[in-house]
Amino acid sequence: MIKAIILDHGNVIAELDNDKFLKRLQGYGHMPANELAYAIYEESTVHEDYILGRITSQRFYRTIKTRCRLSISREEFRDAYTSVFTEIKETTSLIRKLYADGYILALLSDTSYWDYMYVIRANPIFPLFRATTLSFRVKARKPSSEIYADALRKLRLEPSQCIYIDDIEEYVDVASSIGFKGIHYESPALLVESLAAFDVSLRTAAL
Repeated sequence: MIKAIILDHGNVIAELDNDKFLKRLQGYGHMPANELAYAIYEESTVHEDYILGRITSQRFYRTIKTRCRLSISREEFRDAYTSVFTEIKETTSLIRKLYADGYILALLSDTSYWDYMYVIRANPIFPLFRATTLSFRVKARKPSSEIYADALRKLRLEPSQCIYIDDIEEYVDVASSIGFKGIHYESPALLVESLAAFDVSLRTAAL
């Protein structure tokens, strides 16, 4: 019997578009977006280090400001960095229905401190999650088995009692290999169909 629904954040609860961050940064220096992307995500491990909680927000900001030769305040940088998400309202509505129907909800996300504090926690649905597993706290990211194990420890459930939902199929496959019921997220409508296949049928009217 399914007791818990565990969801990823980026491109499941909110659309993620890193180009918004890069385009905002262009206005504070002389590097075009493609060069900024290379300097931040490919030439350096700074973003990976931040997601894994190896460096502070201050060091993340200072490192990118220096590497990309930006004239930008910490607040301006943080606002640009957290501007990449757009809520998927159909998914958040579905989450409210699942909660009302008595399912335990949890969040499992590769995310940073700033994204957590200024985006995830700011969403009105955040209090509905009983547990949160975040890469910057666990110091591990998907598809590491450690991050899935952290969610199970917090929920005190067996994998077979949990559905895991992610937009990246590889991460769903790893969760399934551990024993979770896995769903590859493609759209809110298909998610409802996939949940029904695991006997999770919504009883609650639209909230």
